[in-house]
Parts: sequence; structure tokens; C-alpha cells
Amino acid sequence: MTPPPGKTTPRTKKNPTRSQNEGASAAMLLVSVGFCAGLAFYRFALESVVLKKRRKKREVDRVARRSVALREGKDAIEGETYVQCKGGEGESMKNDKSEEKEKETRSTGSFRTFPAHGKNTALLIIDMQSDFLSKSGRLGQHYSRDVLERLEATTANVARVLEKCREKGFTIAHSRSHRYGAEIRRDLLNGIDVSMSSPIEGVDATYNFVERLKPKEGEIIVDKWTFGAFASTDLEKQLVGRGVERILLCGILTNVCVMATAVQACDRFFRVCLVEDACGAFGKEKEGGWHDMAVTLINGPQIAKQNHHKSLWTC
Repeated sequence: MTPPPGKTTPRTKKNPTRSQNEGASAAMLLVSVGFCAGLAFYRFALESVVLKKRRKKREVDRVARRSVALREGKDAIEGETYVQCKGGEGESMKNDKSEEKEKETRSTGSFRTFPAHGKNTALLIIDMQSDFLSKSGRLGQHYSRDVLERLEATTANVARVLEKCREKGFTIAHSRSHRYGAEIRRDLLNGIDVSMSSPIEGVDATYNFVERLKPKEGEIIVDKWTFGAFASTDLEKQLVGRGVERILLCGILTNVCVMATAVQACDRFFRVCLVEDACGAFGKEKEGGWHDMAVTLINGPQIAKQNHHKSLWTC
């Protein structure tokens, strides 16, 4: 209503007590919200720590159970193949085709054997990339003709092993390395987020696998920046998810990435068989070469009579 002319609407006086109460209420509300938020954050952080500890304990328990199963031979599968390996008292008679020798199994004392089956064995191929194997590769262009020829022979042997393992239904896993000495070359991934999955194609051409060893759909691919294939990838998770407990290992270089991968696999209680003639490295053969020295270092302690465990074979 409009007041009559000459009169003004009286102003309402502010109640200072009411204003103070409103300010106090707002402050209390903010304090309460802050307290609840802090409590929620603390609870979240505490639960994260607890869950992390539980996950770690489950992981350790799983590895411990795997170690017991492997030690007691509980991983045996009907129809598994026994790969004859270096070492053992009967090695000098390994060409004996008598009926008695044909019965050799994983429990044999005279021969070292490595049991393998499609249900629990994987072929793990290390870094068979054009950069390392081709004369047009970033490293390969600096190799001598002798080195290139030896690596070509290694590639042919890996191809034969790969073909046989595919026929047997083994899990197949491939690694690619963007660790070039002391340099990490993530640019060669062409922006692909390999933490989610590693594709067959889409990466730099010579960073990729040599043509005859290209993976097939469904085979495991990991891109690593460490020498070993486990330390910087989810390879262990992928192998365990497919029931893998044993690994046939091959690739390059024997004394660097292959050796590092073998150690990391044993640390995770996989049983490993190094396929010696499907691995390669540098060095002059007449001087032993780094390949031979690496094989000796890997295999020597395993075949010593006083050794208390057999975690890594060479075949």
C-alpha cells in the first residue's frame, strides 16, 4: 500500500542480537561441514590403508600357496609334456632312446625335466623388435654383419618355438621395450596409453615386432621401460589370470632383458625354462660371448649338486 502524501514508511530497526545469532549459526554450520568432511577424508584414508594392507596380504598369501604347490608338484596336469633340460646325472645319455629312457617324467632323478602344458604354461618372448633385429633399426643399423646373422638365426629359432607352442595351446606373451640404454622413448608409442592395453599395431614401425613374430589377437602384449618384463607392466596379473605357473622364456638380449625377466619371474614364483637356442646376444662366439656367459650364470647354480632348489631350467 502506498503511504499518504507527506508520510513516510517507518524503518524497521535491526535486531543486533538476531544478526549475531545468525552469524553464529552460519559459523557453526561451516564448522560442522568441515568436521564431517575431515572425518570422511580421514575414514577414506584409513580404509585405503587397510584395504591396501589386505590386498598386499592376499597377494603374499597367493604367492606362498603357489610356491608350496610348485614345490610339492601339485601343479601336475595329466598329459603334460616333459622338456629335457641341461644338467642331471643322465645328461650324457640323453640321446638314449631305449624304452626305459622314454619313461622319464618330472620325478626322474637322472634327468632334469621341465613339465609344460597348455593349461599352465606360457611362452614369453622378449623384445623381438625391428629396432634390435633389423639392419634398418635404430640399434640394428650399428651392428656388424656377424651379429646380424646370429640374431637372424635367433629369430628363426624363436619362430619355430612360437609355432609349436601355438599348436600346443600355450599362453603366448610378448614384450616390447622402449628402454634404449639410459633413454626412455615413450614417443615411440605414438601416444597410446599402454597402461590400459598394448595393441599389435599403431606404434612406431621399427619399434614394433619383426613381421614373422607379430602377435595374434588374444595374445598378451606388454610395453616395458625396465629391462625385466615384470617390473614396469601388469604381466604377472595377466599371466596369473590365465592360470600360468610355468614359463618358457626366449628372446633378446640374453644377458640383459632375458636374464632380468628370468630373475623377476622366479621372484614371483613362476617356474622358468630358458630356451637357450631361441635367445641371442652380442659378443664373439669364440670368446664365449655374452649369451654364453649369461646362460652359464643362469644355469650353473641350478645344476650344482649342492643347490637346495630348482627354480630355473635351461633347455
